Amino acid sequence: MSAGAAQPWVERRGDDVWVAYRTRADDHFAVVRFTQVRDFTFGDPNDETLDSHSLYSAGLGLYAFHEVADPLLAGSGLRRWIVTFPDDTLDITAREVAIVVRAVQAPSAEHALAALTA
Repeated sequence: MSAGAAQPWVERRGDDVWVAYRTRADDHFAVVRFTQVRDFTFGDPNDETLDSHSLYSAGLGLYAFHEVADPLLAGSGLRRWIVTFPDDTLDITAREVAIVVRAVQAPSAEHALAALTA
């Protein structure tokens, strides 16, 4: 994921959350799907305030997918991910995540997601 270019689009559909974001190429987007989502937040902190996040000192870094080892979730079959984008952070607890497509050509993340899930 490249800094400043991701422009993510996040959409909840039933128990799933779909995320599309720009990859290195100007008009290509990756799409991932989180299944059986328990909860998620999308918003602050951004890349300028990521150091305020409680997991920053544990290695939470910029512009990346992170899986959080959460002992409270270990027995439930759920997992937690934090995805850091330039302007937003996605914090999500779900059963699984899968890459739907690594690079689909589209004018925007919203269009990329719509094309794959129609």
